[in-house]
Order: sequence, then C-alpha cells, then structure tokens
Amino acid sequence: MNRFLKNKAAWIGLFGTILLLIVLAIFFRPNPPDYKLNLTQTLLLMKDSSLAITVNTLTGKQLIDIRQAESYTQSHAQNAVNIPARQLLDKESIKLFKELKSDGKVGVLYGSSELQVVSPWLLLQQLGYTNVLRLKGYITADGKLAQTELALTESSVLNLSAFGEKPAPSPAPKISGEPQKQETIKLGKKTSSSGGGC
Repeated sequence: MNRFLKNKAAWIGLFGTILLLIVLAIFFRPNPPDYKLNLTQTLLLMKDSSLAITVNTLTGKQLIDIRQAESYTQSHAQNAVNIPARQLLDKESIKLFKELKSDGKVGVLYGSSELQVVSPWLLLQQLGYTNVLRLKGYITADGKLAQTELALTESSVLNLSAFGEKPAPSPAPKISGEPQKQETIKLGKKTSSSGGGC
C-alpha cells in the first residue's frame, strides 16, 4: 500500500485540490441580485416621464456619467462622477448609490445619448435605487448637457398588453355547407422571343 501511495501521490494531491475547490465554489458563491420589479412594473417605469429629468432641473442632484473613462476625460459635465456602465455593480459604485439613498440625495445618469442610459437605469431601479433618475438629454462633444426633444410627429406609445399576456384565441373560420368551386389551371407553351435582348 505504501508503494501505491508513493507512485500516485501527485494524482491524489491533484484530486484532493480539485475536490477542495469544488466544495469552496459551492459554499462561497456570490448571491444573485435581488430584483424588486416584475415585467409590468419595469415597463411602467419606462413609460413614466417623471423619472426622466430635464437639463433645467439638475440643481442639487449628483450627476453620474456612464460613458467609458476615455470619453469622460475628454469632456464631462461639471461635478459629475464617472461610473462606466460595465462597472455599475462594482463595490465602489454600489457604495456611492447606497450613500446617495441614505442621504436622501438624487442621482442622475447621463451618457452620449438618452437611449444609452435606459438599460443601466432600469438595472438600478430593479435593485431598489429609486432615487436614481435618468437625464432626458445627452452630453455634447464640448461637455454641455443638451435636452432631447421629440419631433412634432413623435409620441411615446407603449402597449403593456402586448407583454406577458397570451393573445385571445381567434374564432374558427365558418365553414359553409356549399362546396367550393374548383379551379383548373391550364398550362400553355411559352412563346420564344424573336431575338434581341435577354
């Protein structure tokens, strides 16, 4: 038995290490985020225009730039902090959002376009950071915040009934007692062209 252990010591050690790593992975896996909203509530948030703040009403609110660090260093709004969208759930970012919430302050996300902010903002809403709003606007190349304006012909329409509900069954077609008239298809010869062209 002693000779067997000497020859297989490396394999036994490797097996023990793998087993230990599996046990540690099972017991110390991170907890998934606790989402607060269901699909209908999330869609209603997107429709709620009071959660999109205008450029004129930013006084006293913490601006949060979600663009990449390179874009932020080139130009950003005054007193804005940079939290790129990919780092939104990092420990430092979560700490800032918790501080804002506990202090009763409002954070405002902005980016290169209004659309760029929607997904990160919805994620924060799902995690319970209801004090974080989104800017109804964007940052220009020279670091100014500009308002997004709807064209005169545009209107925001969101059909909530289209999400998560099964469509009502359509009534079956009525079958009449009369037989359908059969159509006959006549095949004819294709006439050849007299030349020229394709």
